[in-house]
Amino acid sequence: MKIKKLLEILDGELLSDEKHLEYEVDYGLASDLISDLLMCALYPAALFTGLVNHQIVRVAEMIELQAIIFVRGKKPREEILQMAADHDMPVICTEKSLYAACGLAYQGGLETSPIKLSINE
Repeated sequence: MKIKKLLEILDGELLSDEKHLEYEVDYGLASDLISDLLMCALYPAALFTGLVNHQIVRVAEMIELQAIIFVRGKKPREEILQMAADHDMPVICTEKSLYAACGLAYQGGLETSPIKLSINE
């Protein structure tokens, strides 16, 4: 799914460069816990989160996330946006809740990211 379509579905605001509108995202993943992201993210995905700090961009780069969608109207500070720009990462914010944003994206065609459910598997 293109970022442009995701933006429309979420009634969101693009906080990054307009060139990102044409970027593709393969899957969606939602979490506010960095530990879950590090354990569960197996494929590049768009991250839906309410966690707005510099750590989320570092983790996003480390696990090769394709975009960050901040929910509940949260907007990151300028230095966080600059970090995302330095990694050419699309950033969206939406007023939707985490639950609603994920549901709308899924209904719009964004696939659920396959995840590793436990460290014993």
